[in-house]
Formats: sequence, C-alpha cells, structure tokens
Amino acid sequence: MPANMTITARLARDPETRNSAKGTNICTLLLPVDTGWGDNKTTTWWTASLWGKSAETASQHLRKGSWVCVS
Repeated sequence: MPANMTITARLARDPETRNSAKGTNICTLLLPVDTGWGDNKTTTWWTASLWGKSAETASQHLRKGSWVCVS
C-alpha cells in the first residue's frame, strides 16, 4: 500500500529550475515544517521536485514566501 503525505508550507527560497539530460524541466522546492512549540519547537526541511509543465508553472508563479501545498 503506497504512503501519501501532504505538506502545506511557505517556500524557504525561490524555486530552483534546471533541465534534465532529455530536456525536461525540473523545479525543486524547499519547504520548512515546524512542529512543537516553545523550547520544543523543531523544523523539518522537505524537498519537493516538480517535473514538466508543473515545473514550468511553479517557476513562473512561485517565489520565496509563497504558500504551497504538495501531495
């Protein structure tokens, strides 16, 4: 059974875009997720990669601080 996860966070930096060897667009997003509170607060850093048309759209419209929901 496949596991699914959904992360909603603000981007920690502008999306990074590159092309694969075959010319496919790849966009990488860095997402910080805080858990806990006070002295027990910790940040987990997640990286998400978008491919093809999704990568193009993300790189055009998203900037540091934009809210994103990745599933």
